[in-house]
Amino acid sequence: MIGEDMPDSRYRDGFGYYTENNGHIMTVTEVALKEPCLDGYTMPDPKTVSPWETIAEHYESMGDCFRICGCCFGFFERGQFIRGVEELLMDMIENPQFVHDLFDMYLEFRLGCLEKLIETVPIEGIFDGGDDCDQRGPMMGLPRWQEFIKPRLKAVIDFAHAKGLPVVAHMCGNVEPLIEDMVEIKLDALESLQPEPMDLFDIKKRTQGKMALIGGMGVQQMLPFGTPDEVRAGTRKLQELYEGGGYILGPAKPVMDEVPVENAIAFLEEAIGEPLA
Repeated sequence: MIGEDMPDSRYRDGFGYYTENNGHIMTVTEVALKEPCLDGYTMPDPKTVSPWETIAEHYESMGDCFRICGCCFGFFERGQFIRGVEELLMDMIENPQFVHDLFDMYLEFRLGCLEKLIETVPIEGIFDGGDDCDQRGPMMGLPRWQEFIKPRLKAVIDFAHAKGLPVVAHMCGNVEPLIEDMVEIKLDALESLQPEPMDLFDIKKRTQGKMALIGGMGVQQMLPFGTPDEVRAGTRKLQELYEGGGYILGPAKPVMDEVPVENAIAFLEEAIGEPLA
């Protein structure tokens, strides 16, 4: 993303908000829009936000892989960076037209990025989605997710499908309330699949033959706090989701430093069906 480093060690993003980095954590310290108004506000030019040719060279070198790529941060995520979390949630109630206009502007940007991506980078699929849910469900509530997010996610999926590409959507948290909606808008695959707040086997029944599932191994409880034997048993249980197809086993989120090495090894060995050494 095109932006600039500031004298106070902050970074001004191309969308106009300011951030600080603490390791792998990005913190927004100043939003771009302090009022629910888009007058004079513009978004970056999709052609300039990434080193497209460099990305293309990298992806070209992975020709024996299924290559997917997309845009970071979904509509709710980017919207809260631009406007603020509480402010954006309140705007959905008090200033809904502003949110629609902001998200439509961001949709145009995202489609511009995807157009440039598809014409430049050798890929077999689009990686999209957004972190709209916490452990309870969609943070703005299901009706507002359906009003503000669903039609724009559908537009992204329709755009990719028109180009002959499937869409994998990353969504953290409890996405169970969104399953029927995501099947309806013809999402190809749902990724993350955190097991702590959801019944993955129920979700598999509801999506069988309609949408693939990716992930499932818990990184909140099982991998960091389970024993190697528990990790192996949990991995074998997840492999039952293979029945009927439509499931790819993987960690629900990145495997972090707190995961014991022996647990990571146990998961990998059980997943691939043979010892690593």
